[in-house]
Amino acid sequence: MIILHSTDVVKKILHQNNFNNFEIKIKGRISKCAYNKEKTIIYICPEDNNDSANSLIVAAHEASHALNYREGVTNPSLLKFLEKAHKTIFIATLLIIPTLFFLELFNILQFPKTFIWSLIYLNGFFTILFQIYYTRDEAKTEKRAIIELQNIWSDGELDKNIFKINKKTLIWSIYTVTILVVPALVLAPYGLYFLLNLFLNLKGSL
Repeated sequence: MIILHSTDVVKKILHQNNFNNFEIKIKGRISKCAYNKEKTIIYICPEDNNDSANSLIVAAHEASHALNYREGVTNPSLLKFLEKAHKTIFIATLLIIPTLFFLELFNILQFPKTFIWSLIYLNGFFTILFQIYYTRDEAKTEKRAIIELQNIWSDGELDKNIFKINKKTLIWSIYTVTILVVPALVLAPYGLYFLLNLFLNLKGSL
C-alpha cells in the first residue's frame, strides 16, 4: 500500500497537471485554496496535516479546486462576487428594515413597503444563488478529486474509505442544489416585481 501524506497528495496532483506555481502552507482553522494566476496558495490546516483517509481527500479536494479554477470549470471571481453580494444584502436587510420600522412607528418617516419586500426577496434570491453556485463548485471539485486520486493510485490500491466520503458528499451536493433551485426560481420574479413597483412609485413621485 502506498503511503502518502496530505502535502504529498497536493504536490502530486498539481505537478501531474502541470500546475507548478503554488505554495503549501500549514496554517488556519480550515483547509482551503487561495487561487491566483501568479501564485496559488494551498492552505492545509494542522488537523489535516497527516496521512489519514480524511486528510488525503481534503488535500485532493483543495488541489482540485486550483485545477478547476485554472481551467474555468468554476469562475472564482463570480463565486466571490455572489458571496459578497449575498452577505452585503443580508447585512443591509438586518440593518435597514428594523430602522425603517422604527422610523415609521414614530411617524418620523414613511417608506414604500415595496422597498422592504424587495430587500427581503433579493436577500433570499442572492443567498440561494450563491449556495447553488457554491454547491456546484464543491460537487465538481469532489468529482475531480476522485479522478486525481485514482491517477495517484493507478494500481487500484486506493483506500475504499475515500470513495465512501466522496459518495456521501456528492449525494449531499445533488440534494442541496435540487432543493435550492425551486425557491430560487420562485423568488426571482417576485424580487423583480417588487423592484419594478418601487421604481415606478419613485418615478411617479418625482
